[in-house]
Amino acid sequence: MQVVETQLESEAGDTAKVGGVQEVRQAAEESFIWSLMCEFIQRKLLCSTTLGEPSPAQAAAILCCRVGLDPNPYSQLARDLVGSHMAHLDFYDFERGFAVTSYLPEAPLACGARALWRNHRNFLVASLKQVNKLIQAREIQPGEGGEVAAQIVVLDALDQVSDLLMCAQPDALLIAPASACTGCRAERGSGHREKLSAGAAVRRGRECHQRRSVRKHG
Repeated sequence: MQVVETQLESEAGDTAKVGGVQEVRQAAEESFIWSLMCEFIQRKLLCSTTLGEPSPAQAAAILCCRVGLDPNPYSQLARDLVGSHMAHLDFYDFERGFAVTSYLPEAPLACGARALWRNHRNFLVASLKQVNKLIQAREIQPGEGGEVAAQIVVLDALDQVSDLLMCAQPDALLIAPASACTGCRAERGSGHREKLSAGAAVRRGRECHQRRSVRKHG
């Protein structure tokens, strides 16, 4: 009887180990697939596989899909966004050339734009300058009372906080962002459930960002 119990305990331990490995592998596969999807969405938003000086349409695309900006329905920009930059055509008047466009609130779309915001800051700054010119030319209708500026600042701040929390608490989000480090993404499926205080979470997040910076520039 004792031999049977020992064998059952050994088999249970082996099963737990296999289950843990499978969870880590599944988390890594999910993270890899999500990263590929984000990269694909970025290329679709930009209608390009390379990053350079953003065109007016590219700048408008990565901002309009996250911020409440309305392209002028009579402008060529509205048509370009639908034709090449994943915008949705809500209404079109053939006689007047009137095109009402918008971006659907879809998570993959927002994820692709978010990755461009976080990982390519110079591109974001150049895009903001382009959009400012488009607003002055009345090709884009901004919000009233500084709404656009407020949305951009708040979204950027939330992106930074979510990166820190994701690295500190892998269960905070269902899917790790592409900007989280490999170790933090893998940890999500390892069964790790440590709960941290706010200060400890921020410290761990900063350590993660330092590791990523060393790998990137070292």
